[in-house]
Amino acid sequence: MSETIAQAEPGAASFTDLGAVVYPACVPGGLADELPGLYGSLFATEPWFRLFDRVSATGACVLESPRHVLFFWRDGDSIEVLNKAFPMAATLFAQFLTWHLARARTKGTVSGYVSKPRRAEQTAALLRELGEAQVTTIDGRVAALEFVFYVGDHAALYAGSFDERFEHLDLGFLSTYWAIREAIGRGARHYHLLWGTDYYKSLLGAPPVRATRLSVFRSQSARLHSLPEAREVGWRDTRRRAQSDYWRARHRVGAMILSLSPRDRHGPG
Repeated sequence: MSETIAQAEPGAASFTDLGAVVYPACVPGGLADELPGLYGSLFATEPWFRLFDRVSATGACVLESPRHVLFFWRDGDSIEVLNKAFPMAATLFAQFLTWHLARARTKGTVSGYVSKPRRAEQTAALLRELGEAQVTTIDGRVAALEFVFYVGDHAALYAGSFDERFEHLDLGFLSTYWAIREAIGRGARHYHLLWGTDYYKSLLGAPPVRATRLSVFRSQSARLHSLPEAREVGWRDTRRRAQSDYWRARHRVGAMILSLSPRDRHGPG
């Protein structure tokens, strides 16, 4: 066991051979503020420890090169490290899926997680690697979840669900609003709501954007009244034909190569 060779500061023990400083009975001010930046995970923050583990950290261990801050709770001779990110992520995704499937049954729809069973596994894996779960609690219990992915200054709300017992509180809408407010506070310039109806998106400030355009003409000659559009359509059709010709040629060459014997492919050897 490493020998304590110095007091880093009152109440702290320094283990230089391990690059560690242990605070056995206190948590210095400012350490909790480092957790979000170090781990980028809701499950490694002080509010999570307090609300869901229902304990407050009694001590901390700080490691250097690379820097880690581990909070722990001590009960007699037992010590529990509180920074538990991935197991909690799996627990939250399971809760999301339970609420989501119950909601789909209530609405009489078939969830994509039912029609495509692998989607649940894929979403959970993506959440562990890149995502963030934003949690709404009521009386200390999880009541709504939003799974958000950040890419640069863009944020995407991939999925969300809530406990239907609180539907009268418009909890789904409120949790989405809070998730957007959080993204704005973190400097996001764009927020993608993906699936859903236009109405609730407009309530959250989304402006209408034209996704498609359809023009109808009585005859081909009538298109002469809109030459810029006719030129755009002609150029698009030309590119499509060129791409189609390219891939047909590639497939023909590939089929010819496969029809040759190994000796014919490589020549005499």
